[in-house]
Amino acid sequence: MLTNKPDPRPADAAAVRAGVALVARVTDADLTRTTPCAGWDLAALLEHMTDQHHVFAAAAVGGPGSASSSGSVSKPMPSDSGMPESLPSSSGMAESGRSGGCTAESGRSGGGMPSSVQSSGGRLESVAAGGGVAESARSGGGRPELVAPAGGVVERYERAAEAVVAAFAAVGELEQPFMIPEFGRPVPGRMAIGFHLVDYVVHAWDVARTLGMPYTPGSGELAMALAVSRAVPNGPERLAAGSPFAPALPVPPGADPMTEILLLLGRDPEARPR
Repeated sequence: MLTNKPDPRPADAAAVRAGVALVARVTDADLTRTTPCAGWDLAALLEHMTDQHHVFAAAAVGGPGSASSSGSVSKPMPSDSGMPESLPSSSGMAESGRSGGCTAESGRSGGGMPSSVQSSGGRLESVAAGGGVAESARSGGGRPELVAPAGGVVERYERAAEAVVAAFAAVGELEQPFMIPEFGRPVPGRMAIGFHLVDYVVHAWDVARTLGMPYTPGSGELAMALAVSRAVPNGPERLAAGSPFAPALPVPPGADPMTEILLLLGRDPEARPR
């Protein structure tokens, strides 16, 4: 039984802000760049990241997608990391691309927040009203040629990032249950915030790699994200359709923390935009 239970919120907030600094550099031309997530362009990845901030913020404040009264009990998973004592199986995280996984869709179910775009095959395809986004004619189901101006995408992302950091900061008891719809059951807030941390450390890496920019998370963010990544189940569910993770890859001796996180989640540290 773990006795040391660190508060993941400072590390999470630092990781989110590092990601915001990267996203702030995105230009209109960047939105159609491919990313290390197969089938996703940068516009689709940023929309996914924005929506998932809203999902986690809603869970923290008790809004749509927040804690339920299902009474589900987590399956214990010992760890010496000081982070979660139990984790949902990988299959329970399949819809959200949790912990930096890349899935074919952006996993916006149940977040209680309107999406500003719809994506198909990972590319920005249409917009909701009021998003300040250029639309092209869609008669006959044709693919539009225009995507959201980067300024609108960046602004929405920044607002979502601010919202989730504020929502987490307002949580009074970190053991209170968060209901993340994609998990299918409540998990302790401390654990959910740990998942969020891993997600945004890895997706910030995706953004940086897409833009050709350096990305060096702080040691505190890396240490906590690595602890969570080491606890993610690496069973046959990773081979199932819709799993956010490929099977974990071998970690060579002396690997740095960011490399180990990526390998544990089935990601290739040498991946480049496709």
